[in-house]
Amino acid sequence: MAYSFSSRPPVSRQIRHIIRQQLQGAIESLSLASGPEAMRIHETRKHLKKARAVTALTQSSDAGWRQELEACLKRIAHELAPFRDADSLRSILLQLRRDHEAEYGSRLFDTVQSGLEQQFLSTGRTSAAFIQTGPELARLLQDQLSKSDLWDLTETTTASIFRQIKKRYGQGRQRLRDALENANLEVIHSWRKAAKDHWYHLRLLKKSWPRLLQARAIDCSTLCDLLGKDHDLGLLWKMIQESTMAISTGSFTDIEPFLQLVEYERAGVQSRAFYLGKLIFSEPKQALHRRLFNYWKTWRVQ
Repeated sequence: MAYSFSSRPPVSRQIRHIIRQQLQGAIESLSLASGPEAMRIHETRKHLKKARAVTALTQSSDAGWRQELEACLKRIAHELAPFRDADSLRSILLQLRRDHEAEYGSRLFDTVQSGLEQQFLSTGRTSAAFIQTGPELARLLQDQLSKSDLWDLTETTTASIFRQIKKRYGQGRQRLRDALENANLEVIHSWRKAAKDHWYHLRLLKKSWPRLLQARAIDCSTLCDLLGKDHDLGLLWKMIQESTMAISTGSFTDIEPFLQLVEYERAGVQSRAFYLGKLIFSEPKQALHRRLFNYWKTWRVQ
């Protein structure tokens, strides 16, 4: 089953199957004996986010299983975050070097890259550390998967799912407003998580009107990419500004031009993200809820 609802089986049965698929996908990514660690981490995190977005749509009088599953997903995401950040910082630095090395010179980028690698080594963000961590995280997910037949989804209905979609979309609107008032790293990252949820929910509903919802999902994916790039740039700036990198790699004035470059890049990324975000989250949550629910009802009765 693809990551989308179909028109026939009860949604509670579909949700159970989709969560199981994502847990199994994450287990397989973590358990691979070979392959680039960055790709395995990326695939694992993608499955975890998909599972979390679907789990958020469930409703049950017995919330214990959901709390346990969400705590497990959160723990694993937290364990993988340092490895993901290290890979993302390497990637964003490579992109900045490719775009600006002719203007700033190779020495500046060599200095920053050397300092970053020292930071990663000192904080344990290495391939060897991930290889040791992966099997244990896979076992945690396998334990949750083994309990999936016991998940109580009897109260998870179409109506309850759409209420949660409306709620999460409303959170996205509020977090956009928060980011417009205070565009710091944590606030924008919080908005990105809400935008990701909306993107995954659109993908779940896309069969109800593929052409329209797919177009909206593509724009939402673009927004998430922009916010992800902003997060990586902000994290890179913060690591340089607040760490001992300047001390270990040279004087602070040596890397000041790089900090200014990162600030300039962030400003451009945020400008594009805010423009697109205002379009995506322009509709009041009740209006979007009514529209999506009407698409769903029309599709289900055909």
